[in-house]
Amino acid sequence: MANSKVFFPSKLSEYVTDIAERMSCPPDFPGIGMMVTMQAALGSRINCKPYDKNPWTTPGGAWGMLIAPPSSMKSAPLAEAIDPLKKLDRDAANDFKQSITQYEIEKGNSNWRALTEKLEKLTKRDRYVPYADIIYFEMAKIAFQNKDNQQASIWLIQSIKQNSNSSEQRQKAFEQLGNLHYQIGNYAIAKLAYDSLTVFLKTNPNYENIVARKKWISSISKNDRSMQIEDGLLYLSQQPDQVKQPLFDEWLKRIKKEERLS
Repeated sequence: MANSKVFFPSKLSEYVTDIAERMSCPPDFPGIGMMVTMQAALGSRINCKPYDKNPWTTPGGAWGMLIAPPSSMKSAPLAEAIDPLKKLDRDAANDFKQSITQYEIEKGNSNWRALTEKLEKLTKRDRYVPYADIIYFEMAKIAFQNKDNQQASIWLIQSIKQNSNSSEQRQKAFEQLGNLHYQIGNYAIAKLAYDSLTVFLKTNPNYENIVARKKWISSISKNDRSMQIEDGLLYLSQQPDQVKQPLFDEWLKRIKKEERLS
């Protein structure tokens, strides 16, 4: 396969040549991977008719193997050639995960608690374990739609914990967690969630809002904390002496302890 143009259309030939040049390997290495990947993508949708005068058809099949000495740069170009198919597989898996929730909703289950309990049971089954992050994410969306912010937050955090291989899904969960806590005034948690957005593209429709929130959220959080303290002091001043004194003593102890540590 010294000349990949013989075997592939121009675009694929350029891709194979680019991999070979970047990895300093023969074009055979990515070329064989590309050939097998193309056949896997086609599957049984296109059949071959081996005989001119016989109507018999059969699905096309391609098998490939690289034979070369150890450390000959076999694995890396193969992985690069197969990567487009893996991306399609990941996208299809994400669509499948999201369709689980949609399917349950369309079945007419109007009790959202019963629905989310059923979805959570799926995360314990072996075949759905790899999809647990998106299932919890969809559960959080259902809880949010039903105004149960606390449960939505719990499930978003669970979605983040369950995520092991999809940075895009993890970023979505952090974004939703930040939005949720910002809307209900938990600015400290919102700041932590927004700060965890390591990749945040300008194409995101909420890009400008979140950038503005991240810019001002520290001062908002400080002001919110100050208001909480002021509200607490006002509440304390209105209490009878038998309530105020123990609270004041506890507060004084804490202040002294913090001064010693500093």
